[in-house]
Amino acid sequence: MGSHPPPPATTVWPELTTIRQPIAAMGESSIELLLRSIRRKENETRMVVDHVVAHQLIKRDSVAAPPKA
Repeated sequence: MGSHPPPPATTVWPELTTIRQPIAAMGESSIELLLRSIRRKENETRMVVDHVVAHQLIKRDSVAAPPKA
């Protein structure tokens, strides 16, 4: 499995399954987290937060059916 965009993923055989990720949104979120950390006062409590961004699985020829038992 690779990451999107596909040029390397589609030039090999079998074509690789990839995940399309919103790179710009991930960058913006990272900058916001960094700035929040820089601006945080020393006596403030840190809060751990998960950031989930939209993504899409792009299935190609490298996806196979599970083996029969």
